[in-house]
Amino acid sequence: MTDWSWSDLQPDEVKPRTETVDLCLDGTIQKRLEDAEKQLRRSGSDDALDSGSSQLQDEVDRLREQAQASTRTFTVRSCGHRRWRELLTEHRSDDPNERYDAETFLPAAFAECVDQFDSAEQVVKAQDMLTTGQVAKLFTAVRRVNEGDDEVPLPRGR
Repeated sequence: MTDWSWSDLQPDEVKPRTETVDLCLDGTIQKRLEDAEKQLRRSGSDDALDSGSSQLQDEVDRLREQAQASTRTFTVRSCGHRRWRELLTEHRSDDPNERYDAETFLPAAFAECVDQFDSAEQVVKAQDMLTTGQVAKLFTAVRRVNEGDDEVPLPRGR
């Protein structure tokens, strides 16, 4: 085991935990793609030359490309233990069974931790357009980078 102290670390050696989340922001394309994939599965044709299946596969491929073009990557970055605790305190819920007031905490946490958001107000506007699943996916990443354990497997007993 190496002896070291925090003061031995260089500033660039300590970096916040980050994660990326990809979201397709065009719900119309998402729905059309889901429908086309369902239809393709239902067709169940084993004949690769079946023109109906071939056309369906072409449509699925085209919609996947459109969905990819409408997908944006969000970078989620830990704000650090102290700031995370401050956010939880600032947005405490009046309900003793709730850890935080979701109405105010989510926008504040996203504005603090998601690089693509500049303010809590911007997050509130985005929440009007994103699905509940997309917001949950982002929030899961925000929580993971701020509350997750060090998951890097380290070798033992060298």
